[in-house]
Amino acid sequence: MKQVLSLFSLFILNVIFLFLFSGCDKSLIYTPDSEWKFSVKKSNDNAINTIILKILSPKKIEWKYFVKDSNSFTDIIERSDALETTELLFISEKSISLPSSGDFKLTGLIPNPQIRFPISIGQTIKIKKSLKEEWTLKEGRKKYNGNKVTGKIEVAGKIYYNNPIVKDSCWVLNAIGESSVGSFKAKYYFNEKSGFVYFYYDFNEYKIEMELIPMK
Repeated sequence: MKQVLSLFSLFILNVIFLFLFSGCDKSLIYTPDSEWKFSVKKSNDNAINTIILKILSPKKIEWKYFVKDSNSFTDIIERSDALETTELLFISEKSISLPSSGDFKLTGLIPNPQIRFPISIGQTIKIKKSLKEEWTLKEGRKKYNGNKVTGKIEVAGKIYYNNPIVKDSCWVLNAIGESSVGSFKAKYYFNEKSGFVYFYYDFNEYKIEMELIPMK
């Protein structure tokens, strides 16, 4: 009987070890000092800009937005001090905060890209928040202060994403945010090896598409 219990205990330990190991493997996506570069296309602008995401720590990220100047066509930094707080929960969840000024000033009205493990189609994360004064004071958004936002982000399915960086299957997430400002939608692609690789925002007046590109 003792031998059976010992074998059972060993089995349980192995299961726990495998679970932790697989969770840690997923956690290697967003590590400090790692960087991602995305192209940025706006529906009302022919220019293709770029934005760089850098992980500073488990709870801080930096976005640098490079915009093509209409006169000289040179890159200028719009958000050199763009620090956003995020909860990079390294085992059970992945969540990224998007920049919140310039072309991205309305992202606070849509759920941030986030996903929970284990991932399954139909998985839904609901959000309910009040816009903080810190966000509403930027770029004349004071009228939004205290505005309540409700929304959800849902795993809709999987697709094969054929990108120069990622040629692999990705989870497709649909997001929607509702407030007195309006109803806005987003779509995100999440790859289990590379993280969030595609972002699409529909702000009604204009749309933004971000795709992962080489760091060079």
